[in-house]
Amino acid sequence: MNPSNNSLSVRKHNSKAFLRELLMDNLLRSAPDADKDEDLRLPAGIALPPRFPVPDEPVSAGQVRLLPQIGFPTYVAVLEAWDEASFLIVPFSRFSKPATEEELETTRNGGAFMAVLQIWNARTAMAATLRKSWLVGMLPNRDVKDALLLWKWSIGDVAELPERISERTGVPIYRTDDPRLDYRREAIENFAAFDAEDDANAERAEKLVDLLQGRDKSPGNGWISVGEEERIAAASDQPNEFLLYRVVGKGVLLSVERSRSSGELVLSVLDESTEKPSPALDGFFVLVDSETDPIIIQGSIARVPISSKLEGVRLVDPQGDAISLEKLS
Repeated sequence: MNPSNNSLSVRKHNSKAFLRELLMDNLLRSAPDADKDEDLRLPAGIALPPRFPVPDEPVSAGQVRLLPQIGFPTYVAVLEAWDEASFLIVPFSRFSKPATEEELETTRNGGAFMAVLQIWNARTAMAATLRKSWLVGMLPNRDVKDALLLWKWSIGDVAELPERISERTGVPIYRTDDPRLDYRREAIENFAAFDAEDDANAERAEKLVDLLQGRDKSPGNGWISVGEEERIAAASDQPNEFLLYRVVGKGVLLSVERSRSSGELVLSVLDESTEKPSPALDGFFVLVDSETDPIIIQGSIARVPISSKLEGVRLVDPQGDAISLEKLS
């Protein structure tokens, strides 16, 4: 990092301030009357930013999101989009000062648990995982650029950092008994559930790509032809025409028809014995094309926008495996 003497002094001060916070945190958590289910309570007078449930809000660079997969309030900054489906994210520390040379104090303090970015804890996350989080704000553009530069420095892509960045970091860990090692270890462990869910989403995304590119366009591989005999795709003055499939091994039928009012392809899940709407496939996906997010079956129905390019759709389970269909009509 080659810091100036003044910058090094500031960084040492930052790490010392972090250690004081860590010591106080450890004392509070180990107190005899501490509530073990409330390990990370907020100091008096400090409030968390409000949660804004926005499940349909697209993920984009610069966002600050509150994760639901972790037991105590954990925020992440979305630094960069790798592609439409994956992003580089960096968690915030729960402390107000940077612990090491790979943590960055932001120029605008976002409040409790949103003042310092753990650059060393950066990871790639799928959009499907992040969409379950709450959007709580935006990181200033300057902080996004500085965090990206520090991340590139941490992986060896940048040789030196400007002092305006280095003086907002801490100093390295040199000793094996440094308490900052336990802090880092705990932070990684706290992401176990998030990482497991994200790995599952990444694996499913790979399966979906394979299915979208697959040539087996048959009901046995979950394929439903939209233009078959023009009964679905073509508008008509006649009552709605529909296709009917049995979903193998699920005890339900799948009715597929075009909505005259909306022009959508409507997939309805029906109980095989009663022919009434069934939630048996809620959470399953309908694949359309590589440019469209999988459509989730909810409330026994999925609605698919029809375009001139749409040849068909494919039904898959929550793990990304094709569901076998048997055409009845």
